[in-house]
Amino acid sequence: MTCERCGLPKERPTRTIEKATPFPEYFGQNVCVEPATARRVADFLSNARKEEAEMASDIRTMEASLAQMKAEHVAAKRLIAKHAALLSHVHRLPNEILEQIFLFFPAASTMTNIPPVWRDDFGIWRITWVCRQWRTVAVQVAELWNSVQTSELARGKHGSA
Repeated sequence: MTCERCGLPKERPTRTIEKATPFPEYFGQNVCVEPATARRVADFLSNARKEEAEMASDIRTMEASLAQMKAEHVAAKRLIAKHAALLSHVHRLPNEILEQIFLFFPAASTMTNIPPVWRDDFGIWRITWVCRQWRTVAVQVAELWNSVQTSELARGKHGSA
């Protein structure tokens, strides 16, 4: 039976390399082997080399399959995150409630307990970057755009103006 993903056998036979050596009496000794034993050692070595090459090939196949599976895993995580975001409670807020929340943003952005990254000239723009619904709602709230600060932009803090 073979694996559907990589095509390798699910159960593999015991390999020559995994077996104990058939020549234990020759290890650890400085002896010459007779010609008949040398042929058996050469055959054993030839089989072991073939099996090692097969293992290397199997490893490359498994690594390619693993890389593909990792890519599929990342894609699955992205898909899950996208769909989980659809269930976020903020998406259930009516546009009128979002408008009221957005109207607090300009005043809140001057508070000292707000992280500095939110207290720059892009602050009000940032709410339009969250999602299509927030952008649509924010653009329609005229009070948000009555006094957009551009002083930092004009000085080139965030790029050339």
